[in-house]
Amino acid sequence: MSYTYEFRVPFLDTDAQRRLTITGALDLMQDAADAHTISVVDEDYLNNAHRIWVLNSWLVYFDKPCHGRDILKMSTWNAGLERLFANRCYTITDSQGDTCIRARTFWFLVDSDTMRPVRVTDRDIGFYTTEPALELDDPGRKIALPENLKQAAPPFPVRRYMLDAYGHVNNAWYVRLAQEHVPEDFCVRRLRAEYKNAAHLSDLLHPLVSATEEKIVVSLSDLRGTPYAVIEFCR
Repeated sequence: MSYTYEFRVPFLDTDAQRRLTITGALDLMQDAADAHTISVVDEDYLNNAHRIWVLNSWLVYFDKPCHGRDILKMSTWNAGLERLFANRCYTITDSQGDTCIRARTFWFLVDSDTMRPVRVTDRDIGFYTTEPALELDDPGRKIALPENLKQAAPPFPVRRYMLDAYGHVNNAWYVRLAQEHVPEDFCVRRLRAEYKNAAHLSDLLHPLVSATEEKIVVSLSDLRGTPYAVIEFCR
């Protein structure tokens, strides 16, 4: 069964036209996943298991703008396991019942003390009911790096305000930083993000960019060109 609730978009998650921003949508969906977990998972298990879900990838379709003054409905649900990854889906609909955003995410489980991946057990996933996954035009979890990636700006350090509760750059922050290389008139209809390595405070991020008429790929990488995160924006 999906976890569903109504909400209004926080002012800070809107643009100049009072529409929900891309990264605002990502933040709200991450909050929904956390709220769903808190609502179904035994509190003692959360406190004692030393296991946390870490986001591996986003696939998001922006079908219709969400307006900040509208009452929106968030729905999220567990869509089962694919190998070591848990599949979580989302929809955001407006007050007319139209679907504004559809999303699929993959998560993996890590030990919160060592931050190393661990195998998912029946206990980990058994708190959630499983519903069918969204039927999406799915290009895949992994994003191929274009050969024509070029450094688009000087490297910059990770700041404290970019970090999450575990000392890593927050997932939405990679997308915020990548959006600096997307023109304002480039209307994003599909977003993909793949998280490969965790960046920490003071690590240098090198923005490498490939841009075509229909697609912009941004790799936020280390000095050797190894990506921390790869983000793809499509019209």
